[in-house]
Amino acid sequence: MQLSGYYSVFYPDGNDKDGKRFTAQGLPAHAAWSKDLSFMGRVDINRHWLIKAEVHFFDGTGNLSPVENPVAPTQDWTLFVLKTTFHF
Repeated sequence: MQLSGYYSVFYPDGNDKDGKRFTAQGLPAHAAWSKDLSFMGRVDINRHWLIKAEVHFFDGTGNLSPVENPVAPTQDWTLFVLKTTFHF
């Protein structure tokens, strides 16, 4: 079993950390940053099979593509990921 976590901060424009440029364009201010607090866990079932789970707590949408997300999401959002890998 393996556990880990991290915290990261991303600004698409380091000179606009409060989002004034984004609000002037009609976008939400939280498009100017993305803060991610993440926790992960991994279990190796055997030498060939593993399961990994992650949870991300986001503040901001600065890392989201407006093309893939035409409706602006809320400022605070959560992402759950579950993955399994089997190799032989």
